[in-house]
Amino acid sequence: MRALNSLIRNPMKHSKNRLPLRSAAAAAALALAIAAGGCASNEQDSLLADQKRSEIALGTGTPQEQLEAVNGLHNQKLLADVAIGSKTLPVSIAAVAKLENPERLAYVAVSATNEAVRTAAVNRLSDNAWLAYVARTAVESPIADAAVRRMTDEKTLADVALKSVSETLRATAARCIKDEDTLATIVRDDRSWIVRAAAVSSTRDQKRLAEYAKTSPDVNIRTAAVGALTDHYLLSHISKNDSDSGVRAAADKRLTELQTKLKLEGGK
Repeated sequence: MRALNSLIRNPMKHSKNRLPLRSAAAAAALALAIAAGGCASNEQDSLLADQKRSEIALGTGTPQEQLEAVNGLHNQKLLADVAIGSKTLPVSIAAVAKLENPERLAYVAVSATNEAVRTAAVNRLSDNAWLAYVARTAVESPIADAAVRRMTDEKTLADVALKSVSETLRATAARCIKDEDTLATIVRDDRSWIVRAAAVSSTRDQKRLAEYAKTSPDVNIRTAAVGALTDHYLLSHISKNDSDSGVRAAADKRLTELQTKLKLEGGK
């Protein structure tokens, strides 16, 4: 830390870590202003210090100095710039760890070239509107999928499930939705059986599940439905009578799971 403070206070003194001339000049001007009577405001002082730290973090310092510089950084824009621009992964991750502004986190999540940095950024996001922005912008990527998984707002999830161009994101959103009416709409209207099956798997309304299991012409939907059913009698009936062997096997498996659970609960 002593070396870093020396580098910030005396940028021209360190030949190996010399800052750009304009930064050194700005530091000199700041020092003169303070010496002349403190004309520079604390805010200006803080910004200039953060600008110097960001330059150090982006490569003018040693690896240790870069990390120390990030630890001293407070400006959210500069932290985002370091997270995206640093060629050293630990420095980028350290910068992401200090980001609090959801807009800057979202910016890093969609702009960084290193997937570990993008993942770290999206994992710090909790704002549903910015998570939706990441999902829209980074569509068809693991980052978009991670953003949807972190959503907690039903309306935002429904928007993804009903409107996204990505089958993967619609299915992920359907698995996270709890509203039964929204799930029923997805089962009825989505063009992808993968998304419809995901919505069925999230359904907890036993009446609707029974209807899907008994009447759906789609084998995938009937299979998903029996995987969420709790009606032993209906499962037994399906395991013996469904026209598809895969659905019969799924019903038999679900029945075994429920019976095992009952035995375990009875033994407590």
